[in-house]
Amino acid sequence: MLNSYLNQDETKEDFFERLKPLGVTEESLNYFCFSSPIMKSFGTNHQNLYACAILEPKDTLDSITKMLKNAIDLVSSGAGLSVYLGNIRPIGSFAGGSEQIKTDGILPIITMLDSLVTAIKQQHFRDGAGVVWLPIDHFEILDFFSLIDETHPRPHITPLKTLHTGIVITPSFFTIGSNSLAILYSPLIVLCI
Repeated sequence: MLNSYLNQDETKEDFFERLKPLGVTEESLNYFCFSSPIMKSFGTNHQNLYACAILEPKDTLDSITKMLKNAIDLVSSGAGLSVYLGNIRPIGSFAGGSEQIKTDGILPIITMLDSLVTAIKQQHFRDGAGVVWLPIDHFEILDFFSLIDETHPRPHITPLKTLHTGIVITPSFFTIGSNSLAILYSPLIVLCI
């Protein structure tokens, strides 16, 4: 593990000297370890000491584009990503004030994020890291589950390579009984199933 935190031409002794102000010793690593950005960057010119950035785009093309740009900047600087997509309308929703244009939903956004995180190394020393969150009552939750379930693949869904997935359990989820209807939502519509 220690070798992954050594910078170019840095010895084990140099590493512990660099982290000495934080109280890191070889023995202390048996009990406690700082996040990777701290272990890799503290005492260097990088000085990137944050581990994860939280991004939450709104349901607009401009906001989604800015989120993707921020994701590139953050991952390339060494941060991990935590992206909440519960604000994004699902596949088939009308867009741009027109009944002619329909959205593709969250899956293409997640696929782009996965490709970005896979392609960009965190400060050139390890693979990017990230998680995408979706509320359990979002309209596309079943497709979201399919992103990680390779035993039941769907033809239009490619499993994720790098990103992790997280489910946000909403208060309304706890009110659903065994004979109740589940309400799946979109930022624009509410449907019963």
